Amino acid sequence: MGIIFGSVLFGPPSLQLQVFLALIGVLILKAGVWGLTSGLLPSDRRYSELRAGADHFLGLVRILNQAAVGRDKGEEDDRRFRNTRTETHNSGEHMGELAGRDALAKEEPFTEVEAVVTEAAEVALAEAKAKQTVAKETPAEPADHELDPATPNA
Repeated sequence: MGIIFGSVLFGPPSLQLQVFLALIGVLILKAGVWGLTSGLLPSDRRYSELRAGADHFLGLVRILNQAAVGRDKGEEDDRRFRNTRTETHNSGEHMGELAGRDALAKEEPFTEVEAVVTEAAEVALAEAKAKQTVAKETPAEPADHELDPATPNA
């Protein structure tokens, strides 16, 4: 935008050169819109996950309003409104988890994978302990102690 305004307001006296500079400015502007300048102008956005969560939340707010309007007009039942309201609350909670996550901060490699593996191991251990507890507490059915003469090792 600076190139375009600069060429028109403070540019050279030649009209052809002003138009040429304005055209270059427009092409740079269009390249930015199309995402072609990301290599030249890197993004300084650090909290991109939170931004995506906020965009999702705003979409839910729009749906929530549509559901409320439809409910109030009698065009639909209350179910869509309640479901969207619940999803909006969940989205707000999720944004709370995303807050402060810096996309540019260097994380230790495999930290997330290690956390998932550790959690899975803890769950498996808890399930194994629960099965042992149930096995100890549940009395076994009495075994049939009669010998079967039809089997040779009975």
